[in-house]
Amino acid sequence: MPLSYKIVLNQEAFNKASIDLAELAKEFDVLNSEITTLLEGLKTGWDTPSGKLFISFCEGPLTDQLNGQKLVIEKISRTLSMSKTEYESVFTSYEILNNSIHT
Repeated sequence: MPLSYKIVLNQEAFNKASIDLAELAKEFDVLNSEITTLLEGLKTGWDTPSGKLFISFCEGPLTDQLNGQKLVIEKISRTLSMSKTEYESVFTSYEILNNSIHT
């Protein structure tokens, strides 16, 4: 039984993914700011030992996780952007080859 594979290289998909991930990283900033604001409100309104314990569990670990995820997303976005430039000749050659096969 013959095997067949469809190989797709899509430069627009690289561009879109890079842009979308950069925007997602900005959304992490907004989310982090909102969480910080909410925790500050809890600090003043929930000034008890259990409130302080809850805030200590949320404040550092939660914002650290968000910041870590943001860094990963930013790195992927930059890598995709760089890859798009680095693989420009591959995209062009693929398009030429693909067009010649289908004509």
